[in-house]
Amino acid sequence: MARIWVSLIIDFLVNGMTIDEILKDYPQLTEGNIRAAIIIENIGLY
Repeated sequence: MARIWVSLIIDFLVNGMTIDEILKDYPQLTEGNIRAAIIIENIGLY
């Protein structure tokens, strides 16, 4: 399974993609993965 960068997920969200749209394009992700990326971005770990 390929890894998806946190910054890529955040870029998708910033540019208007919804969580559902990201999940459709990246079925290997879960909603929890996306929410974790948001938390990681908010606390500045990446």
